[in-house]
Amino acid sequence: MFDIDRFAADCRAALAERGSEAIREVVRRVVSDPAALIAALGEHNGPHADVLVRTPDLTILNAVWGQRQWTLPHNHHHRAIIGMYGGGEDNIFWRRLPEDEKGRVEAAGAASLRQGDVTVLGRDIIHSVTNPLDRVSYAIHVYDGDSSPLQEKAAGMPRPFAKCLTTPAWCPPPSVKRLRAGKDARRRVTLSLGNTCRRCTP
Repeated sequence: MFDIDRFAADCRAALAERGSEAIREVVRRVVSDPAALIAALGEHNGPHADVLVRTPDLTILNAVWGQRQWTLPHNHHHRAIIGMYGGGEDNIFWRRLPEDEKGRVEAAGAASLRQGDVTVLGRDIIHSVTNPLDRVSYAIHVYDGDSSPLQEKAAGMPRPFAKCLTTPAWCPPPSVKRLRAGKDARRRVTLSLGNTCRRCTP
């Protein structure tokens, strides 16, 4: 049975240790029992997020991605531990263009997470997320601080990080657009890594 107070205590103890293996194992242990998490946190048919814990030293989020949902590139400004307990998500990692005064970004890598997988993102990591599936995906997010972007009203999801600097609108990268179109998401992420938004490219 999932106990949020015990999980929070385990997270705090693990985050106090050097390195990330301890916190990775704490989250891995919890997401290894998806039935217990869904029983405790609920089953959903669409995008949803609950902030389970929010203190100056720890934020725990239950994130439910809608089918084919995606985000723009963003940075949590905290170490982020993401554990999937249902479905999956595809991440594109971004880096700032060197010496670009406008702070624009380019794609730099990718990773796919599926049920049971856990990853740790450093404080400076910029990423965008896509649920490539035609069903919802479930994840537990743990941040080693007060993750203020979770105050956003859009299902608690992070605010966009990279704004299209040549138009007033937010500009989804073409690689993300491409992810929404078909089934072989992992292959398409790899093929699209060299692309950046033409409107955002110098």
